[in-house]
Amino acid sequence: MGNSRRPEMSDVTLPAVGCNDLWQLMRETKSKFPINDVRRTTRLAGALAGALAVWGIVLALAAAPARAQDADEDPQITYLRTLLQIDMCGETLDMDRLDQLANSVQHDWPEFDPERYGRLMLEVAQTLDTKPFTDEHRRVHASQYAAQALATSGAVMSMDTQISLVQCVDDHDLSGTLEWSVIRTRDAKLWLAIWQEAADAIDPTFSPDRDGPRVVTPAPPLPGINNDNADTTDSAAAPESAADRAFRQELAGNAKSAVRFVQQTQARQRLARFVPAAEKALIALYSQPPDKQQDLTVYLRINISDATARQTILDAVAKNLANPPPSATQATTQP
Repeated sequence: MGNSRRPEMSDVTLPAVGCNDLWQLMRETKSKFPINDVRRTTRLAGALAGALAVWGIVLALAAAPARAQDADEDPQITYLRTLLQIDMCGETLDMDRLDQLANSVQHDWPEFDPERYGRLMLEVAQTLDTKPFTDEHRRVHASQYAAQALATSGAVMSMDTQISLVQCVDDHDLSGTLEWSVIRTRDAKLWLAIWQEAADAIDPTFSPDRDGPRVVTPAPPLPGINNDNADTTDSAAAPESAADRAFRQELAGNAKSAVRFVQQTQARQRLARFVPAAEKALIALYSQPPDKQQDLTVYLRINISDATARQTILDAVAKNLANPPPSATQATTQP
């Protein structure tokens, strides 16, 4: 490739064709291929060429070795390259390569960038969970990778990443094994820790009606200044852009109120979405034998302040254990 270069027009040799020949060629082309078809074909060829160029870049990035940030590489480029590699494993159903990538991410990324580490492991888990790999244990692998990421760096990941990861933790295929009690306890504590953190993010003193952002009235004109120059900065503007000091302070306070309003609104929405999923997961975990309702009661009392939610979970588990499905009954009675 050392001597390769982009060809110039001078490199292209055209056959000697006269004007009459060109005219005849154009007439034949027009008669065989209507002009709209030619234009359509040209556009399609251009789109195809662009797609092939992009795909070539994707393949080049995906073929690069998996590693954390190089000295001269932007972290976002490294992150995107690793995402592409994971995606390619899903498209080619190369589970061995995907496991290698997961191990590399687990080794290199937690201290380098915990948030991106969590997102990469989430991509690995979701790829295993959604792609038609032939390995019958792929869901177990997906659950293990998600649980490993949460155990390693969950405390310093964003809440949204933690929630997405814990929803990939599903070890019901391991129920009935010797390790089931230990695995169940681990999974339950992951769900409960995230639930507690999501609940702690809510300020009980916050009121959307009282504490939300207000419409800030324009500041009065400065003494000796024409009214046309009065400060009319709107409430969304930066406080430092206002000339009047009192008005500037009012804008600053309003900006803080707006930030708090957004944070608290998102926290409440996040918890409202998470609680039903957490309840369902905990009920499913402890509806499997052996009966560990006492352990669940302790874990709930330690982590969850919502007494109604605690009782909902305990009642559902007790009901399921008292009336197990036929498959569960047969499993427990086998020698």
